[in-house]
Amino acid sequence: MGSPERFPEEKGTMERLTERFATLWAENRRLTGLVKQWAEVESSTAWALAQRLSRWRRRLAPEGSWRQVCLRFLFHSLRPWRYARTAPQSPCVNQEKLPSSQALRENRAAAPAAPRDKIRIAYIGSRLSVDTMTIMRYRAHNLIEALPLAGLEGTFVPQEEIYLHLPRILAHDLIVLVRRMRNDAVTTLIGLARRQGLPIVYDIDDYIFDPWILPYVEAFHHEQDKTKALRLMDELGACLDQCDYFTGSTPYLAEKAAALGKDSFVIRNGLNSVQVSLSQSAREQRRLRRNDSGARIGYFSGTRTHQADFRVVYPALMRLLHEQRSTRLVIVGHLDIDAFPGLAPFADQIDLLPICHWHELPALIASVDINIIPLEPTPFNEGKSNLKYYEAGLVETPSIASPTRILCDSITPGRNGLLARNTEEWYHGLKELIAQPDWRRQMGRNALEHVLQNYTPVVIATEAAAVYRQILQLHRSRHLVSKQILNIVLLAADAQGEQDEFLSWANEWAAAGHAVTVLLSCSEISDSALGLKKFLAQRFIEPLFTVQHGGEVPHCDVLIATDKSSRELARIYSHRARLTIADDELLSLMQKIGRGREALLWDWLQKMPRAA
Repeated sequence: MGSPERFPEEKGTMERLTERFATLWAENRRLTGLVKQWAEVESSTAWALAQRLSRWRRRLAPEGSWRQVCLRFLFHSLRPWRYARTAPQSPCVNQEKLPSSQALRENRAAAPAAPRDKIRIAYIGSRLSVDTMTIMRYRAHNLIEALPLAGLEGTFVPQEEIYLHLPRILAHDLIVLVRRMRNDAVTTLIGLARRQGLPIVYDIDDYIFDPWILPYVEAFHHEQDKTKALRLMDELGACLDQCDYFTGSTPYLAEKAAALGKDSFVIRNGLNSVQVSLSQSAREQRRLRRNDSGARIGYFSGTRTHQADFRVVYPALMRLLHEQRSTRLVIVGHLDIDAFPGLAPFADQIDLLPICHWHELPALIASVDINIIPLEPTPFNEGKSNLKYYEAGLVETPSIASPTRILCDSITPGRNGLLARNTEEWYHGLKELIAQPDWRRQMGRNALEHVLQNYTPVVIATEAAAVYRQILQLHRSRHLVSKQILNIVLLAADAQGEQDEFLSWANEWAAAGHAVTVLLSCSEISDSALGLKKFLAQRFIEPLFTVQHGGEVPHCDVLIATDKSSRELARIYSHRARLTIADDELLSLMQKIGRGREALLWDWLQKMPRAA
């Protein structure tokens, strides 16, 4: 490893370049998102209707004609009515000028109260990561669209804009963190929400919040990714630890979160109205299409994490493609086909298609006769939802799948799909579906019936609304029950440099409800308490902990010296604390333990004798 020491000029240049790159990267992701949003608009039914109306208008009132003059006069007469309505606020916000803590408090107080007859849920997710787009669609946007059908209202706020919209977020009744990792912005939001008595829900649809699951996640098998993967899982789990409740897409995920002490609920993944409409069109096109050239087997891989899953069905596919030369295999998405040399002799029977936009997926699934969902039997795959089953069922394509719990619950073998536990079952199941087209078509119709009964927006809205109402009722019944809290004091010479990590600890503990004081013996970055307050506001926007600038160490449960210059002070005042941490060994242990720091403090305190 290289030394962390750098010349001041080099360090300053690197910091400026890093900051500039981060700004440019965020802008690039924002513009990419706008391009994709515009593409979605252009592919929508409303856009097609608007284009058709525009063509009709040009045909009925050509440029320069008297009809066009009459039409313009009519529109001008309606303009005062149009502008009389309140104009919406511009979405363009200068992200470089963040609001101060005082401004946030004033805005929060001035925020209009939500109508009490409608529960409002704020979903905090990400808009920058390409890998999380599908996750955000199923765990946030689809629910936001569906909730009004059950009398609720949902709002999506990107994590990158938490500080800009704190008052608006805190005006909701319930906050859902969708697949979020622990960081200063999320921790601050959790702390402020907890002070207002708002329930905080952690939501995820993958079993990646326990680090022990790492060996079963194929995406993290590369040597260089393991350290990063462990940190990612630890931070996901740490964010879950900070929340009050858990919602997941499968009962398996809910059980794993419940084992960590969380009140857990299941909200299944479901469809949105665009998916339903596009799938209906795909079904109609499918019925018009005549396929006399043999069966088409579809594997929709999506991400780069399914090599091991495909090996489950690989031997059966080799045998089938060899025996039935009219059968075709369609692979959509990321799959390293070179890792399966047994398929090379059948290259002329295999269609490799790139990953596609979700608007194009219904038509692609409808173009195949059989959908395969092979999954390696691992704890990670047990947590996966059944979206590949119901996306195929919505276009009347039957599925044959590995028997995870959620797929066993969804598929009744022989009626709306098949289950395969080994190579022989995969081979015979696929062979029967190929040989009996009428049977598989009936199976597809049964799958459609099952999907429409269980995964449409109105069904998912009803399920989600029941869960959110139950969480609110449970939270209100517990809100008056006092939680045992710790009084924690952190000693530091200043609030920057090596102490930056300890300030994050202070914010996390305060967000958990503990009384935390950061005592600064001196501050090189500010000559006054006002300057110190400004620095902390830039760092946390609204710190959840108390800052004491100089003075004596107060009585507390835990006293932590975060640097060498404050250790002597900690030893002098150790009689004022039940537990004093003032050596490198204990601090190093707390840094390494990650998400278990609060539990570690409780453990140490329980082992110490209480003074009489």
